[in-house]
Amino acid sequence: MKKVLGLFMLFTMTVGLFAMLGVNKAYAMGTTYYVSSSTGSDSNAGTSSSAPWKTLEKVGAMTYGAGDQILLRCGDVWNETLTISNSSGSPGSPIVLSSYGTGSKPGIIRNNTTSDLCVKVNDASYFTISNLDIGNSAMGIWFNYNDSFGHAGLVIDNCHFHDIYGVDQFHPSSAFLGIQFSAGIAIGGTVSSERPDYIMVDGVTVTDCSTYDAGSLMVSCQNFLINLGPTVIKKNVNIKGCLMEYNGIYGNVISETDGGTMEDCICLYNGSRQITCGSTALMLGVLWNYTIKDCEFGYQQRQGSDPDGCGIDYELSCHNVTLINCNIHHNAGVGINLFHNSNTDWYSDYCTIDSCTFNNNNQNAYVASGYEIYDNNGGHDYRYGAITNNTYYPMPGIGFINAYSPTTTLSNNNSVSEPVSVNLALNSAGSGYPEVSASYTYYQDNVWQAVNGVISYNDTPRDRWTCYRYNSGSSTDWLQVDFGSAKTVSSAKLFLYDDGGGVKAPSSYNIQYWNGSDWVDCAGQVKAPALPAGNTENEVTFTSVSTKKIRVVFTHQSGSYSGVTEFEVYGNNLALNSIGGGYPAISASYTYYEDNIWQAVNGVISYNDTTRDRWTCYSSGNSTDWLQVDFGTAKAVSLVKLCLYDDGGGVKVPSSYNIQYWNGTDWVDCAGQIKSPALPAANAQNEVRFTSVSTHKIRVVFTHQSGSYSGVTEFEAYP
Repeated sequence: MKKVLGLFMLFTMTVGLFAMLGVNKAYAMGTTYYVSSSTGSDSNAGTSSSAPWKTLEKVGAMTYGAGDQILLRCGDVWNETLTISNSSGSPGSPIVLSSYGTGSKPGIIRNNTTSDLCVKVNDASYFTISNLDIGNSAMGIWFNYNDSFGHAGLVIDNCHFHDIYGVDQFHPSSAFLGIQFSAGIAIGGTVSSERPDYIMVDGVTVTDCSTYDAGSLMVSCQNFLINLGPTVIKKNVNIKGCLMEYNGIYGNVISETDGGTMEDCICLYNGSRQITCGSTALMLGVLWNYTIKDCEFGYQQRQGSDPDGCGIDYELSCHNVTLINCNIHHNAGVGINLFHNSNTDWYSDYCTIDSCTFNNNNQNAYVASGYEIYDNNGGHDYRYGAITNNTYYPMPGIGFINAYSPTTTLSNNNSVSEPVSVNLALNSAGSGYPEVSASYTYYQDNVWQAVNGVISYNDTPRDRWTCYRYNSGSSTDWLQVDFGSAKTVSSAKLFLYDDGGGVKAPSSYNIQYWNGSDWVDCAGQVKAPALPAGNTENEVTFTSVSTKKIRVVFTHQSGSYSGVTEFEVYGNNLALNSIGGGYPAISASYTYYEDNIWQAVNGVISYNDTTRDRWTCYSSGNSTDWLQVDFGTAKAVSLVKLCLYDDGGGVKVPSSYNIQYWNGTDWVDCAGQIKSPALPAANAQNEVRFTSVSTHKIRVVFTHQSGSYSGVTEFEAYP
């Protein structure tokens, strides 16, 4: 995300010059050096964009002072390590390593060996790195401090880290002494003797960065002194607006730190590589006086026989750490793991977990704990703390917390019977229905990412759809969701992407539905905000309509095009439970062991054999089977839609089916059932209307064809 720093009138002309050169920020004046792998020469002076240096080796041969800037040309790539030593800025006048020109971020891209490093900065203070593409290495950026203390003022902004792996505690590298595993950012080094304090850096800011298949965003530097025990080496570490996804081990690690915040960050789908010590979306350890707020930790993976796979791991010695207003969901292990590592004295205390949401965790636990929060020491690993005002969506057999200390306050933690989300457009799998399409998609974007559940306004990675064109194109474009069957919808949310350049929030937009033969404007549209706003949520409500397809039509601003990082559509399918926990709850007389019953109500319609997004009762041995939805409270129901799965072999459409409701004591056939089509249809929507009934539970009873069993890819219920 772009930022502008205002200066006094004295520097107005300088600011204008920097803007023309593509520099994101302006600082007190020093010397500006330019580097280009495509047009430069190390024999040049390097002090103008028309005579840049060529290599990073040349950059590293120099020393730098307050206000100096080292600018790499956008679109250029280097395969060498940049090492800077004996160089520090001053407060208000940092040394800046950034970019100039237009186009993609300048890249430092290595060879993926276990000794590869992109940037190493030795013993520096007041040093800013921004707008770089860092990848294909064992370590991204390393601020190295060996027996070097009392430094300050590190900033890493708008950098993208990717394909950074190869080093972990079981596969150490002599190139990175004191660094525990591969990561985008490492801060620390080795210490040879004991001292009163070990603060290497006071003041670290990481903003608007992103990772993809890195070990982690940041890294632990534990065990840098033999027998030292838990020790702080960083103070006031602030992380904001970062996206961490598909990392090999962790989303992020905050450790050996006193003070700071992590806010507005997203950690999704991390833990993609084998690590026998376990993975987690957020690792906390040796941490004092820290706040994590307004963050999302979801879909953490667990590989093979690895432990953990949790949302957040209080690994050891966390003191006065506050976790507030965070969403912890769909993780392989527990939502939060409370642990003391290898020493029972390294417990956490005076910590707070408040106003967080837990749902659908314990997806693939190493050892089933049965809880959202698990204390590994029977309540002794989290002392003198508070766990308050949290919301959790109960799954069968999953409680909130296994044990807690009598010194910890546990209050107002509520189990609720409604799912977190009923977004009918969500398709995190990228296949089947809902299906997304557009009038035009820019070649570097992916239209599916408009409905994959990830909201990111970062420039990289490109988690968005845009209709950007190099040449003049249409003044309007559309983005469409096909539900696969008719849905009743009444609102939509658009998370509009705006890069301040070729892609901007549209001048206007309009929601339309498909009436079977034509596109029609949705009636009664009320938009908030009234005018389209970039890089934020735009919500529109309208008169409820039943439709198979819905779209948004954008009218572009002059000279730019529109973009969306997420398109969400909401309706009133009473059976929908996209989170897999809480109510509506799904059950069946029998479920085939390779199927997942929850996928019958998760909002995804897919008749594809290999994606297995379905419920079947294959091999039940019964002539009839049932599939049931428990709403958790009485609902008025008059319509059921069944998307019947048929593989042409052991699973076929039933010979017949019947809708029943629970009257409080028994199951009763719904009166006046009218089915369309009249006979069950394979791999298609089957609709049945009946006299409206108020009930807590509804089910469908299948009578199987001879020699086969029934299956459903989606079961929907409507008022």
